Amino acid sequence: MAACGLTPLGYFQGLLEGTMAFDEIKFEAAKAAAPYVHARLANIESRTEVLHRFVARVPNKEVSPETWQQQNAPKTQTIQ
Repeated sequence: MAACGLTPLGYFQGLLEGTMAFDEIKFEAAKAAAPYVHARLANIESRTEVLHRFVARVPNKEVSPETWQQQNAPKTQTIQ
C-alpha cells in the first residue's frame, strides 16, 4: 500500500468517505500495518507544584488590634 502512496489511514479514510471499495485482504493488511506506520497519541501526565507565598503582618504586643487595623488597613480611594 505504502509503495503506491496509500497509507493505512488513507485507506480507512477512503472507506469512510466511500471513495474506496472494501476488500477484506486490504482491510486486514491496513489494520495490521497501521501501528507501525502511524503513531498513536500518547497520554501525557503532567504534575506541577504550586508554591504559595504570603506575608502575615502580625501586630506588636504593645499595639491594640484597633490601632493595628487602622495602621495596616488597605488604602482606599474614591474615584469621582
